[in-house]
Amino acid sequence: MKTGLRHWRHTALTTLVLFACLKWSALCQASIPGEYDVKLVYLYNFTKYLTWSHPFPEGDTDSPYIICVMGKLPSDVPLADLKSKTTRNHPIDIRLLAKYTPTTNCHILFLTKSLGRKYIRDITSASTPDMLVVGETSDFARDNGEIGFVLDEKNRVRLEINLQRVQQKDMSIRSQLLEIARKVYRVPEEHRQ
Repeated sequence: MKTGLRHWRHTALTTLVLFACLKWSALCQASIPGEYDVKLVYLYNFTKYLTWSHPFPEGDTDSPYIICVMGKLPSDVPLADLKSKTTRNHPIDIRLLAKYTPTTNCHILFLTKSLGRKYIRDITSASTPDMLVVGETSDFARDNGEIGFVLDEKNRVRLEINLQRVQQKDMSIRSQLLEIARKVYRVPEEHRQ
């Protein structure tokens, strides 16, 4: 049974990534998407599979979903491709940040592994309640932010999700995203009421 569930999750993950690749011209040119191509596709899809309680002022239909990136990326090509996308009838805006302050206005903040662990810890502890923090250092979802990218034994990008932190930020996450996660951190049984 566990093998069947693992196979289903892998198939769902592959389908999600391939569907996104079919929609993105830059990714379609490559026969196999690279690690950061896949991670950036996930960032885009998070805007579809997570719901913020108040992402925009009431009646605002023009403001973009803002995805911020801190740290080094191997290429800016996938970022440029993200800028041409829309989600939930809102455009996507990509911002490369040199530093973070609590007034930084992002829906999603992606912290690359090029940043130091202490710096990452400081940023996540100062993050605002309406910002999803995503990282790629080991145990990121367990120790720091809401979603962590990890590579499995076959170097495929997988997700770890800290559901407790997502819910504390007054966001909801669709079950499809939880189902493809390699690990979901939940509220421990002894802390449930």
